[in-house]
Amino acid sequence: MDIRLQIYCFLISFIYGLIVGISSLWHFYLVRKKRLIDYILTAMYVYIIVVLYLVIMYYVNRGIFHIYFSFFIILGVYLGRKVKFLQKYVKKKK
Repeated sequence: MDIRLQIYCFLISFIYGLIVGISSLWHFYLVRKKRLIDYILTAMYVYIIVVLYLVIMYYVNRGIFHIYFSFFIILGVYLGRKVKFLQKYVKKKK
């Protein structure tokens, strides 16, 4: 894999992590109660997120996944959950 493709994959992984971080705030805002349907919805949410990332990586670089792509996803999720303008709309459950 050449360096341009790796940098492109890093960027995609980081942006995808931001999107996952922000969408997880909205998901956990909608799923507040401890019902069975909420656990099923959370499992479906995680499944969809993982499959969508694999499809994107397959489209970008023929499905080659390196472990350091996950570091950029984690960084994106961390920064996505720290977005201040969304936290005033989504109140965390205490």
